Amino acid sequence: HNFTYSKALGTGADVQATSEYTPNDPFDLGKMYGLQNFYHKFVYNTYIVAQEPWFKGQKGLLGRAAGGWQLAPIFTAGSGTPLNCLTASGTQAQAFGSADGDNYADNEQCVFTSPYHGGHSAHFGVTGSNGIGTATSATPVNYFADPAAVFAQVRAPMLGIDTKNPGQGPITGMPYWNMDGQIKKDIRIAESTTFEFSFIATNVLNHRQFLDAANGTLCLCTPSTWGVLNTQTNPPRQMEFGGRITF
Repeated sequence: HNFTYSKALGTGADVQATSEYTPNDPFDLGKMYGLQNFYHKFVYNTYIVAQEPWFKGQKGLLGRAAGGWQLAPIFTAGSGTPLNCLTASGTQAQAFGSADGDNYADNEQCVFTSPYHGGHSAHFGVTGSNGIGTATSATPVNYFADPAAVFAQVRAPMLGIDTKNPGQGPITGMPYWNMDGQIKKDIRIAESTTFEFSFIATNVLNHRQFLDAANGTLCLCTPSTWGVLNTQTNPPRQMEFGGRITF
């Protein structure tokens, strides 16, 4: 078992080759100091190997049926990463005096005018309204129960009013969990001959994990995709059956 509780802070994480990345305020780096884009507050992993202990010798018919079993599940879970919220104001994206937004990139994030209390989950059947959060598929799903209400809470940062624009995003994206597993059964045919049956599956419970809203990025420039969840980020359940004779 492994459980991690952490917090990752900084001024933005980019590879050294990203030469176009500039600070929001080159005269005060503290203005953009906040959560990093890879931050997961909670991460939990567990791996278990359980073997049936009572019929190891596989004596008799009952022993062969009940003995030789092995179960090995792998479970992972964690909280989401900060949800990037862009203002996308083009050449006007010069937050606190940074470079222009057409030729360079900074970490300018949306500003919430009131605290966000919407939680971190998928809401089904949300079709949006007033052109906000309306870009849905046949089965509409949205990160927000009321996309228009959340959109009304958000604006671009204003120079002279906002003194900070920190972090990778103002809210946290979708939490995740997944379970893989293996089942094995050894059947003793003779003193030195055994048959092994195995079943391996990824995403055993066929759990659908949505990619964060609008592929991980909210943007004031595209209200129709605001909070829309339409992409599964994990593969559907995959199964493999196997058999092996040892002699």
